[in-house]
Amino acid sequence: MRARIDELLGNRWLMLALRAAPVAIAIVIMIPFIGCTESSSDLKVANTPELYDATGPVSYEREIDSVLEQDKPVFLYFYTVGCPPCEEQKPAINELMRGYGERIAFMDVLFGDSNVAMEFNVQGVPTVLLITGKDSEGKYTVYQRFEGVTSIETLRDGIEQVLRLGE
Repeated sequence: MRARIDELLGNRWLMLALRAAPVAIAIVIMIPFIGCTESSSDLKVANTPELYDATGPVSYEREIDSVLEQDKPVFLYFYTVGCPPCEEQKPAINELMRGYGERIAFMDVLFGDSNVAMEFNVQGVPTVLLITGKDSEGKYTVYQRFEGVTSIETLRDGIEQVLRLGE
């Protein structure tokens, strides 16, 4: 038995495979999360109860400005297709849209190397920004930022705070 163990330990290929196994396992574990940083830059305005049944690309600045001129705050949601945390966040956002869709504009941005993500310094998804206006220099005022999967209660509290500002 001892001779067999020594023979196996002396096998260079087996030792190399055993050393590489943790790296291979880590790569396999990370594959489902790779989509969380892929890129595209289309902004969509949700016109339906489902955030993900949104219309085509629009100019984000024009749309945000249009909503802010109506004294409505903006709920800006950055996501990526195929991102498990983004998929986990969807039901909460859809429920919030049904409850607050008349008082706040819900917009989603397909995250990536776009000017939208850069302007708001968004570095990962899911990220939610509650925008209440613009400052004197023309920069958007982000009242609250939520990074990562956020509970519906926390998002609801943020929305309620923003709506109280406008009263």
